[in-house]
Amino acid sequence: MRLAELLPDAPSTWRGLDVTGVTADSRAVAPGALFFALAGARADGMQFAAQALQAGAAAVVGERALPPALAGAPYIQVVDARKSLSLAAAALFPRQPEKIVAVTGTSGKTSVADFTRQIFAFCGFAAASLGTIGV
Repeated sequence: MRLAELLPDAPSTWRGLDVTGVTADSRAVAPGALFFALAGARADGMQFAAQALQAGAAAVVGERALPPALAGAPYIQVVDARKSLSLAAAALFPRQPEKIVAVTGTSGKTSVADFTRQIFAFCGFAAASLGTIGV
């Protein structure tokens, strides 16, 4: 998919780039992926932009100016990187489950999620569980 389809406001210089995926984790960058440099509680994703580009990222997306060390790299500055990531992911992967169940709390989440998956499956629905122990 073209970058212009994922980020309509991207500068014309980069709009024709082919994008194969999106990620905010530089360790998960595959060739052609769009890397979103999100600021987190412990680290700023921009610190990993060079690593993402070396891994084959098609471009980097972030909220602040690109560091001088990466001048000339494909970079798209946006107002809200998290929103841009969610919109790009939705455009790249438009099929979403009809029903999604989320479980929160301090204990028992994995069990409740698995029980819910089993109930859905028993009722004849295609069901999956995603959590800290895997898919």
